[in-house]
Amino acid sequence: MSVETWKKEFYPKKPNSKSLLVLAKRCLKKWEGTKKQNLKKHKVIPLGHELYFEDENHDKEWFSLNKSSCPFCCLAEEKIEEILQKNEKVNIPELRRNFCDYCHIKKAVGRGCDISVNDSFSPWESFFNNHDPLPMIDLINEYIKIFKKSKKTQRNRNEKFSKKRN
Repeated sequence: MSVETWKKEFYPKKPNSKSLLVLAKRCLKKWEGTKKQNLKKHKVIPLGHELYFEDENHDKEWFSLNKSSCPFCCLAEEKIEEILQKNEKVNIPELRRNFCDYCHIKKAVGRGCDISVNDSFSPWESFFNNHDPLPMIDLINEYIKIFKKSKKTQRNRNEKFSKKRN
C-alpha cells in the first residue's frame, strides 16, 4: 500500500472527456478517497492539503490536493489564460483574485469550495484544517445533482421543440 496505490484507486488518469459530469465524478472519487477508512487502507496520512505514505520520509511519496489536482480549478485556469491571451487591458490581479468565479461548481451551486457557510469552515478548509472531506463530497454531489437536473430539463425542452416542428 502507498500513495501510488491510493492514486490508482481514487485518482485515475485524467479522462479524455471534457464532459463536466465525467470531471465531477473523477473529482468526487478523489475526495471519497480522502475518507479516513480509504486513507488507512492505503497507509496514507493527510498533512494539510497533502497526502503522504505513513511509513516513509515525507519528501519521497506524496499527493497534493490543490488546484492542480482539481478538474474544475484546471478549467477555471484555462479560462483565465484564454482571457489573458485575448485581452491586453485586463486587470490581472483582479482576475486572479476572482479565480473561483470561473469555477463550474461555484456557477451551478452558488458557492465554491472556498466559501464558508454559517460561519463554519469552507469545504476546502474543513479538509485542510480537520481532514474532513464530507463538506467537499457534499458540495460535489450537489453540483452533480444540479448538473443532471439541468441536462434533463434541456433534453425535455429539446424534445418539446422537436415535437412542435414535426
